[in-house]
Amino acid sequence: MKVIIEHASYYEKEWLSQVKNIHTLGHTYKLAQLSEEELMQLKEKAVYIEPAYSIQLIGRQEAVPITLAQSLFIIAYIGTKQKAKVDAYYDLETGELQVVRTLHSLREPLFISCYSETGISDATAYLCCVQTLVHLARQLGRPLLVYTAVKSILPAYQYRSLAAKITNHLLQLTWAVGIAYAPYKQQHAYYTPTNRLFEPYEEERLYVEDSFNQAIERSGHLLLQYRSAQKVKKNYSREYLRKSQALYEEFFYKQLPLEVPLYIQLRSEKVQEASYYEEMGFGVVHFEGHPIALLGEKSRYEDFKRILQPMLTMHFEISLVNELRPRRQTATLSELYKVLEKKGIYSGENVYIGLVTTGQVEAYHEALKDETGKSRLVYWWQQEKDEKGNELTNLQMTKSKEDTTFLLGLAGGDSSQYEGVASKAKFIVAQIKEAPISLQTLYGGQVVAGTTQLIDVLIGTLKLIEWAQKQGKPVVICLPFEGPLTGHGGESELERYLSRLGRRLGCTLIVSAGEEGNKRHHQCLLREGEVENEEIIEVKKVEQCFLGFIKQQGLKPFSVQLCSEDGRKILFTALEEAGEKKLGEGINCFSQGFQIDYEKGGGQLLFRIENLPVGRWRLKVKRIEATPYPIEMWLSSQAFSPFVRFEKATTFQSLNPLAASDSLLSVGAYVTSSKTLLGESGRAKEKEAKPDVVAPGTDEIAPCLGGWEKVSGTLVAMGLVAGVVASLYSGRDKRWNSISMRQQLLEWQCMWQEKTYPQLGYEGAFLEKNQFISLLNTPF
Repeated sequence: MKVIIEHASYYEKEWLSQVKNIHTLGHTYKLAQLSEEELMQLKEKAVYIEPAYSIQLIGRQEAVPITLAQSLFIIAYIGTKQKAKVDAYYDLETGELQVVRTLHSLREPLFISCYSETGISDATAYLCCVQTLVHLARQLGRPLLVYTAVKSILPAYQYRSLAAKITNHLLQLTWAVGIAYAPYKQQHAYYTPTNRLFEPYEEERLYVEDSFNQAIERSGHLLLQYRSAQKVKKNYSREYLRKSQALYEEFFYKQLPLEVPLYIQLRSEKVQEASYYEEMGFGVVHFEGHPIALLGEKSRYEDFKRILQPMLTMHFEISLVNELRPRRQTATLSELYKVLEKKGIYSGENVYIGLVTTGQVEAYHEALKDETGKSRLVYWWQQEKDEKGNELTNLQMTKSKEDTTFLLGLAGGDSSQYEGVASKAKFIVAQIKEAPISLQTLYGGQVVAGTTQLIDVLIGTLKLIEWAQKQGKPVVICLPFEGPLTGHGGESELERYLSRLGRRLGCTLIVSAGEEGNKRHHQCLLREGEVENEEIIEVKKVEQCFLGFIKQQGLKPFSVQLCSEDGRKILFTALEEAGEKKLGEGINCFSQGFQIDYEKGGGQLLFRIENLPVGRWRLKVKRIEATPYPIEMWLSSQAFSPFVRFEKATTFQSLNPLAASDSLLSVGAYVTSSKTLLGESGRAKEKEAKPDVVAPGTDEIAPCLGGWEKVSGTLVAMGLVAGVVASLYSGRDKRWNSISMRQQLLEWQCMWQEKTYPQLGYEGAFLEKNQFISLLNTPF
């Protein structure tokens, strides 16, 4: 019986001594012809034994691409016997390599057809063939391209097998890349691990629906450029899947008007000097001295698409975030109001409290002035577009519908009537622009005040950090934003840039836990092992437009259907297919389609539904087979869809995506009177509890435009914590960053572990005002 064996490396000599008919493929991989008795003896020592399953050789007659006619490649076709310009044949049954044509030049490719006269072979013969090709490539010092068109006769070994694992191992021994034919709908199965004992292994071969000619031409050029099978696999789709006339195939991108200004990120390995893009008329966004994104009208990108395509990210993505607002009511002050009852020995001296906002701040409010009557707001940057902006000297911000004076007041206000936490700190502010209306409508569902783009938040944050560093002082920056919707799928490149800023010395970035805790905008559609499920979506008001984002870690596709609660009226089928679906009466659905995220190893779906009637609607989700990965869905945040929600929801997936980073200090809120977690305060419960800390978040007095107000919400807790952090900087190590500052707060909370709180529903650090007072009065 012919078998394929994987064993532990220390059994190497024992294999050779016990078995006669054995062929070595590596230190831990063998092929063997075993009797039943030998098989039973070796089973105890082997990690895994796989039978030499039969394979069918398929394919059609092909030829080496003309573009590779002058190259050093060894090109092998394992499948149907080829006839056009073949240089050598390898017979899988006999294992013989026969040269049939002499190369006239060293600059010619060597084309080898690997076949079986019967069209049937087995996995051991196939592995011997791959090993022969690898040895030949190493002897001749040539790069190797192996195109495989085979099919396992036994379905159990079609996708993941020990033979496939060994094939990857063999190809890694030389400068080579493997390409295999597979229909598109089956490709995910080759990359999805199973629970067999030879797992896990990373499948580095390309599985494509392209013909031999197309696949060899494309992968050949990439192999010469990158010299790595992993990079060929990563860039194969990026370089060649853009076949439409538009710069991006994404359905949402095609709906955008040509005049809308867009940020598009650059690929780090392809970036040019900023002047290169500026000559084309683009604005350039920098991070740590390097261009990371361009800003220009969509029409300009289309004009230069042939030049820009290799330099831009594979997928077009808009990351909208919305600036959170507190609950407000007018208040009056008849006597001195102290945010903390007792003042600490540290009060924020020589520290900046920063704020990035789309709103406005009353710079000359009495709580933000010093003893001489001058405003303590010492730096004010106002964005025009991308990195360009003005440093205001008259401190008159662009008028906005929203007021964010309260945040600075809570953190560091000071007057005869009011005392914030860090009353000696100075303030710096970056006022950024709201996102274009067309982007808000398409990627948010509707136009909402305070909606901006994450990249503009990054730009504003950079401006404040750079200014504070020039002054040689630490800075605490409040980022009162929630989102983006697609950020739930994992940390994006922009979020990683923001996290890197949070690790800078002398800088702490504070983000809110968000206010989705009780909004019922998240649900796990399919749990591990489930194949089918239904959830109810409730629409409470007419003319609602909302977005849905579905994410799974695995790659296997799924189907999504929306129908009436009783199932009789089907509104939309196949939401996973890209395009526009119209039902009449203004009810429309726009779907981005199921997309594979090759970098994160998952699948995702973004769709928008307009004018869904009031009522209860059943969302049905189904996948082909059970997998160990859940499928989760998020609806637009409360700002965008206040009247659309799930009937049932999972509270512990309601965290603001920006608060998931370990490099930012995330803050939630609790009800001051009852010591219970504020209902809307977002939270997560995965590797560790999030947010990092929760602080008082209700009924605090704060300054506002023209007077005072009583405010509640997670931003109230953010303002308090920002003041505490600024005070700690003034009395302790000014090099602390977001990570070390969080650690300081968590360690301090540990000293109060004996204290319990009823109905907390949270496992992170829970800080009261008296703990802040104690902390700020403890010498360093």
